[in-house]
Amino acid sequence: METVDYLERVIGILRNVQSQELPKLERAANWIFETVRQGRCVYFYGCTHAGILTQEAFYRTGGLAIINPIFVPGTLVSDSPITLTSAVERLDGYGCVIAEQSGIGPKDLLFIHSVSGRNNVPIDLAVTAKERGAQVVCITGMDYTTRVRSRHCSGKHLYEICDLVIDNHCPYGDAL
Repeated sequence: METVDYLERVIGILRNVQSQELPKLERAANWIFETVRQGRCVYFYGCTHAGILTQEAFYRTGGLAIINPIFVPGTLVSDSPITLTSAVERLDGYGCVIAEQSGIGPKDLLFIHSVSGRNNVPIDLAVTAKERGAQVVCITGMDYTTRVRSRHCSGKHLYEICDLVIDNHCPYGDAL
């Protein structure tokens, strides 16, 4: 793929997000406002590369300093060997521990980014956060997640659990 072709495809994805996800993005922004207004917490989480979005949301110049990032061992791009993260994100129950140790509670707001939406840790985190009374927003690739089998014991994907689903329009395979 040539550089210009690649850039055009990325721009196309961004245009799709703008045209198709704008109402959901505005709803999520309103949820952030209401959560903060009520004195509750806003959390962000993602495993490995999906966690880069958490880093982007957290403590940026000119941004909101109210974001609580969830960075946990075994799920970060900086973990070594990097292949460890693939095994950890498939662990049963680790997402429950993450939710409990992070202090997610009633009326908090949690964003989870997972392109495939199929692995145990993000799904367990979403389930536990909802059980604890939090609202959960997932950012996922619907083209991708609907083509793969869930690895979670429930057989569900992340988008089937969350209160709001924002499609990042990542194509199947996640290579773009």
